[in-house]
Amino acid sequence: MKILNLDPHKYSNEAKSILSSFDYSEKKITRSKLLEIVHNYDVLILRFSHKIDKQIIDKAKKLKLVATNATGTNHLDLKYLNKKKIKILSLQGNEKFMKKITASAEHTWGLVLALIRHIPQAYNDVLSGNWDREKYIGEQLYGKNLGIIGYGRNGKKISKIASSFGMKVFFFDKAKHIGISTKKIEKCKSIQTLLKISDIIIITLSLTDETRNLF
Repeated sequence: MKILNLDPHKYSNEAKSILSSFDYSEKKITRSKLLEIVHNYDVLILRFSHKIDKQIIDKAKKLKLVATNATGTNHLDLKYLNKKKIKILSLQGNEKFMKKITASAEHTWGLVLALIRHIPQAYNDVLSGNWDREKYIGEQLYGKNLGIIGYGRNGKKISKIASSFGMKVFFFDKAKHIGISTKKIEKCKSIQTLLKISDIIIITLSLTDETRNLF
């Protein structure tokens, strides 16, 4: 079985060791090069470096499995892969493992802090040789209302961070089984309600036909 890893950078060494028992190779290549060689492989491993669409799938005559070490699958033509009976392996739905992954929530909070404190603008201004304390005065997060649209894995992690900053969290999620209301976290009945009361809004929805152009 021939396996091609299209995103080997920082790929698990333990996984590489397991895969080495097969005909395993790693390549950072362009789309045109992938189209030339994809017919040789039974398995493709990737994050988001390539869009595995109909054109590539039709060239991949031996392909049996596409593995993506991500929760998102927007870069894969799922319908066509299923039609061709090519298996798809992703982290989607692997809740036990994903509970340990906090990187997305941490990065999101880093962006919130950067925006409210004007960190990128102040940093670039200092690099230009300026120093004006009044020019980039930010605001504190304590006491502000945070609105989270989509209260899944990342939404819940972000709400915990926000609560530790002394914020009141409001969220909207259309799933009826998600309904936590406490002194610090409250579910809104509609996105419109959430927008009216929130100082900061974070969107943690997956991109689908339903959520595209939501705003």
